[in-house]
Amino acid sequence: MAKDDMHLIIYKILRYIYDCNKIGKTPLYSELLNVTEIVALPQAYIGQIMSELVECGYIERCRVSAVKGNLPVVVSLASDAHITIKGVDYLSENSRII
Repeated sequence: MAKDDMHLIIYKILRYIYDCNKIGKTPLYSELLNVTEIVALPQAYIGQIMSELVECGYIERCRVSAVKGNLPVVVSLASDAHITIKGVDYLSENSRII
């Protein structure tokens, strides 16, 4: 699976937020990019994925806004950003991705 495959990116983002939640650590967007090794991907692509994760109910308390031609760009993860049970289910159902 390619490093830029959407399913792999989704898995890595959800795993990072879930791991932070489990230890009581505030998830940071800049750290998410580095830890998940998606820092080199276009911001608009990452923004689109993050927007989908929020809209589909996999994560909450992530603010995504549209700028420059309606391309979504992640603005911030709130200090209480968290994965939902639906997001945890995604991780469980797709644990073979990595």
